[in-house]
Amino acid sequence: MSSPGFFFLCLYVLLLFLRPQEIFIELQPFRLLLVVEVLLFSFWITSKKRFDSPLYLDMLWLGIAIFLSYLLVSVSLGFDALLNYIIYSYIIFLCVSNGLTTYTRAKKLLFFILISTSFMCIDGLSQALDANHIGITGMQSFRRADGPSVVYQIRYLGFLNDPNDMGMMLVFSLPVICFFYFDCSNKLLRLFYLSIFVLHIVALYLTNSRGTMLSGVVVLGAFLQLKYGGLRSLIFGGALLALIISFAPSRMGGGVDESSMDRIYAWYEGFQMFKWRPVFGIGQGRFLEYHPKTAHNSWVLALAEIGMFGYYFWFSLTSSTLLYQYKMYQFLLALKDADKFSALGEAVQTSLNKERLMAHALMLSTLGILTAAFFLSRTYMVLIFINAGLAVSQYQRLKDQNIGFQFSIGRIKMFFFALVSIVVINVFIRLMSP
Repeated sequence: MSSPGFFFLCLYVLLLFLRPQEIFIELQPFRLLLVVEVLLFSFWITSKKRFDSPLYLDMLWLGIAIFLSYLLVSVSLGFDALLNYIIYSYIIFLCVSNGLTTYTRAKKLLFFILISTSFMCIDGLSQALDANHIGITGMQSFRRADGPSVVYQIRYLGFLNDPNDMGMMLVFSLPVICFFYFDCSNKLLRLFYLSIFVLHIVALYLTNSRGTMLSGVVVLGAFLQLKYGGLRSLIFGGALLALIISFAPSRMGGGVDESSMDRIYAWYEGFQMFKWRPVFGIGQGRFLEYHPKTAHNSWVLALAEIGMFGYYFWFSLTSSTLLYQYKMYQFLLALKDADKFSALGEAVQTSLNKERLMAHALMLSTLGILTAAFFLSRTYMVLIFINAGLAVSQYQRLKDQNIGFQFSIGRIKMFFFALVSIVVINVFIRLMSP
């Protein structure tokens, strides 16, 4: 992708996450997000393209699965769902996958995401400090009755106006901030990233989202295991977990409350929908037509709405994203200690070391958002598809380095894993059901 195309990619990401078009009412009639996407896609069309990752096929067939999920409902509604998928998910995946041709470009895009999430945190903090719980953007905290008391959960604009969505976005950003911190040696910059990290932690706390708080703990545990391993990670992890539980938000406490039981019942109903229409599902976005509350589980939602056909490609996409990032990190870590690393040249060594740090951070980010997605209905959240694009772009950059990196997982093996995941989810629901 050309430099102007990359410029519009960064602009699109800023408009998508920062959402100035909603902060300033004067900008709303111009439909900036759609205009920039059209320009971005135009540059992608005219640029050199590559499709050397199975995730491209996963995204393509997932769109077809969304259309087929409406076969028994309405063909016109199926075309509408497919069009929405292309506009809000497929195009940005293609542009991220093909646009981040260099490490510098990938780092710049991640920096723009951090700018957006940092502003979200500032807005959330202003909500918490305001007497009426209204932030500087005009967004008001979500008011939840929690037994005899009232809990306020900060949130943001657009598709992030649910505290859970904002929390999921913040969990994604935390390892990315650590990447920027360790990638620079300037003390002032490190202090800047450290303060941003603290700001994100405070904002995550103020979302009062149990699922995203839990995903943050999982990310921390994975980081400790990779960093220290064995007994030390268990000791540090146990101490930190005790500290987190002691100061956790109010909704993290208590046992199995009514909200938790509602989730389990929604999972059960979603599985019944899957058994009713196991091949193509009940139709993407139609879960609430059959149950008063959403599935509260992205895997169950995929099974119910797009059936086994669509679930396989969604499962393959999300699982492969994590596996790609893990394998890239492991390969680069092993390569660093190999004899042939010294023969690669200083410039290549520096580039690969930076790519290793990025793969490590994005792997933890992916683990965080997938953990959060297990407790939330975020099957089609755009962050998942952007993250998949980040994994593919890095995979392509490593292949171009000619350092021997190759990774693929067969379709049959992935299908087997998908079947195992369905069995595990079913057993989990049965064990949790009263």
